[in-house]
Amino acid sequence: MPEYSNILFCTDFSHNADVAFEEASYIASLTGASLSLLHVIHGGAGETARAVPDSQRALEGSTALDHLERAYGHGATGETQMVVRRGNVTAEILEHAAETNADLIVIGARGIGRLEGFLGGGSIAERVARNAKVPVVIVVTDTHH
Repeated sequence: MPEYSNILFCTDFSHNADVAFEEASYIASLTGASLSLLHVIHGGAGETARAVPDSQRALEGSTALDHLERAYGHGATGETQMVVRRGNVTAEILEHAAETNADLIVIGARGIGRLEGFLGGGSIAERVARNAKVPVVIVVTDTHH
C-alpha cells in the first residue's frame, strides 16, 4: 500500500459520501495518515453569492461545520481537521488539497444522469479526478439508497 500522510475526504453529506468516509478512515488507519474533512458550500462567486448577507454566510458555515462534526466526528481517528469552504466546489477542493499537501483525495460519486453529466462537464468527483495532482479515490455505492 502506498504511504499516505495526509488524506483529504470531501463530503456533500450524501449516502455516497458516508460510504467514502468509511473508506477514507480505513485508509488513514492503515497508513497512520491525518484526515482532513472538507465540505464546500456552493456559490463563492457570482450573483447568488453576492445576494447572501455575510451574517447568513457565517451561519451557513458554522451550521455545516456542526454537521461535519455530527456526521463524521465519531468515526474520525487520529489527527482530524474539519473545514468548510465556500465557492466553486471543484476549485475549492483542489485548492484545499494543494494548501494542505494532501497526497490522496477520497470522494463519493454522485448519482447524476448521463445528460446532466455531459452538459455539466461531468460530476464533481470526475472533475476533481481529472484535475488533481494526487491520486483520487471515487467511492461508488448502490444508487438505490
